Amino acid sequence: KAIGRPEWVKDLRFNTLEHRKQNEDELEKLIAEWTRQYSSEDVMYRLQKAGVKAGAVEDRGDLLKDPQLAHRNHFVAIKHAELGEYDYVDSGFRLDKVRPMINCAPLFGEHTQYVCTQILGLSQEEFNTLFKDGAFV
Repeated sequence: KAIGRPEWVKDLRFNTLEHRKQNEDELEKLIAEWTRQYSSEDVMYRLQKAGVKAGAVEDRGDLLKDPQLAHRNHFVAIKHAELGEYDYVDSGFRLDKVRPMINCAPLFGEHTQYVCTQILGLSQEEFNTLFKDGAFV
């Protein structure tokens, strides 16, 4: 009914689950023809209005343009040493007086020298020798 083709309900190819599975390719073709004329949001709203649980499948590009997510500041721009600036999903909650601090994950081996010399107590010379010998690869 939501599609505007109530005759499909009486069509023997689609009147039972077994028949729909047997004629799945044909049914999907008919549904695809119907959905091509609408945006994914239009299809979603039409189906929801008819009582069908439906939601648009969105990719990252769609989500970045979503007005509700933009209003909620769902994405924040962060800088990554290799990737440059990109949008990252912010936390799902908001605090009145504090913004969460978002840090990028460290690069592979980024802190090896610090850990070896400052935490493990290797001298810079020992670290350099081990590094040169490929111990950290």
